[in-house]
Amino acid sequence: MDTITKKAIDARTREFKEKLAKLTYEKIKQVLVPSPTPLKGYPANEEVTISVDESVLSEKLRLKSPSKTTTVDIDYIGSSTDINKSQKEYGIKIKKTGRQMADVTGKKGDIVKFLQGDAYAMDDEDIKDIFPELLELHSK
Repeated sequence: MDTITKKAIDARTREFKEKLAKLTYEKIKQVLVPSPTPLKGYPANEEVTISVDESVLSEKLRLKSPSKTTTVDIDYIGSSTDINKSQKEYGIKIKKTGRQMADVTGKKGDIVKFLQGDAYAMDDEDIKDIFPELLELHSK
C-alpha cells in the first residue's frame, strides 16, 4: 500500500471514531437527562436543607487519666540516639526488650504525643485500635 492510500484510510478511520464517540456521547446524554415529571412519591423542585451537628462528625481522642503513668509494649527499631532524643522530647522512658520491641513508660498523655509524633506518625484511629488502654473516646 502506498502512503497516500494509508493516509486516506487513517483519516477515514479517525473520522469514523470521532463520529462514533459523538453518537455514543449523545446516547449517554439522553439517558442522563432528568425526567421532566417527578418520580412518584418524591417532592419536585423543593429545596431541602440538611444540617448535621459537628459533634457527631468529629470524634476526638480523650485520654483516661492523662497524668497517670503506664507502660506499653511497642514495635521499635530506633537506635540509641533515637531513644535518647525521644526520651528527652516527650518525657518518656524507652527500654528495648528485643531487636524490634520496646517498653515505653511515662504519662499516658506523653506516650500518645510520642506515638503521634514524627517517629510513629500514628493517627487517632491507629492509636484507638492498637492502644485502647490509653484512651477513652468521646464526642466533642
